[in-house]
Amino acid sequence: MENSEQTFLGVLIGGVHTYFPKEIIRGISKEADRENVNVYYFLGMQTSAFLKHVLGEHSNASYDYQFDTIYDYSKISGLDGMLINYGTIGPYLKKDDAQAFAERFHELPCVFLTEKVDMANCYSIISDNYNGMYSVVEHLITEHGCRRILFVKGPIGNTDAIERFEGYRDAMKKHGLEVRPEMIAQGDFSEFIDCEVKELLDRNPDAEAIAFANDEMAYSGCRVCIQRGLKVGEEIRITGFDNNELSRRIDPPLTTLFQDGRGMGELAVQNMMRILKGEEVSFCRYPTRLILRESCGCGREKTEQIQDEKSLEEELERLQEEVTEKQLQFVEFQRKSWLLPMLMKELNEDVSDECEFCRRILNTLTGMGVSSSYLFLLDHPVVYDGEKEWACPDNLHMASFCRNGSCYAYPLEKLRW
Repeated sequence: MENSEQTFLGVLIGGVHTYFPKEIIRGISKEADRENVNVYYFLGMQTSAFLKHVLGEHSNASYDYQFDTIYDYSKISGLDGMLINYGTIGPYLKKDDAQAFAERFHELPCVFLTEKVDMANCYSIISDNYNGMYSVVEHLITEHGCRRILFVKGPIGNTDAIERFEGYRDAMKKHGLEVRPEMIAQGDFSEFIDCEVKELLDRNPDAEAIAFANDEMAYSGCRVCIQRGLKVGEEIRITGFDNNELSRRIDPPLTTLFQDGRGMGELAVQNMMRILKGEEVSFCRYPTRLILRESCGCGREKTEQIQDEKSLEEELERLQEEVTEKQLQFVEFQRKSWLLPMLMKELNEDVSDECEFCRRILNTLTGMGVSSSYLFLLDHPVVYDGEKEWACPDNLHMASFCRNGSCYAYPLEKLRW
């Protein structure tokens, strides 16, 4: 690749309502700005528990797989390389495993995050999940004398989740502790698993500790235990994995494993730029670090301390970003609260004018802060049942677009085919 050429990277990622994918995106965006790289994000499905929390008990997941067709559009986007966070994609693909998924995209160089793929033109970055989880479970056993330690898994088929469970299982085995099926619950990396945690505790009234495969599920665990009158850190010990922004601020603060999603995102861009320059890139197992806090029973004298100027600067930067994000979320909520009713009113008024109907849709996105947007129509409806091989359509017809605050629409009769 010539140095004078502009580089375009695609990011395939799902579950962006959770902490770790958001941290990866922050890292990718930061490093892309440094490298003057253009990034396109192809956002897949959220977890079913998250959608049920937002949309209610009647949320229907039958057609969630259709959202995953967005990934195939990356193949016609003129990209130079792909950054694929497979850990947030794999659980929602009906038929692909990581290797088969990579087959669809490896004409371009691909950097896989949270998944190891052995294929030409594919490179991987993954957290040290096994040793991280092993260390926190061993801490519960050796430092706190726990014997009856339960475990809540992440999504089925997710490599991070599998490796963390293996770390738990092997730490228990090393110390001669039995792991029975009733001691395990299936989670999905979201905090909306209260029912699963309640059932797990009902099956194990003598539980001494629960190790969760990530922090957000651990929040659910803390919530359920508190509702049952159990003192977290004393009567039951709870640990997580991620060290997200709330872990040190909940009561009691959460013992967890720090995995640097932001650093992994930055490294993914750095590795891709090396690949595009023809340099060698090797598989990376990204280190994790045990963070001891009070939810496991450690006293304040053992909990995490800010020890140097660099740590203080990093913490201040995270706090500033957190405050900014909360402010933006509030502004977004305000916009949505009045824009959506207004949009429905305006669309009803324009239902007889197809051209204005299309223009109005994108004009609303402009009002929500989207600087440029495009609306494309297919030649004809495409039926996708999730079982047959998905084929990207041959043609897409631009019906309307917005740029620099101005929106335009083409008369639909000119798009007839």
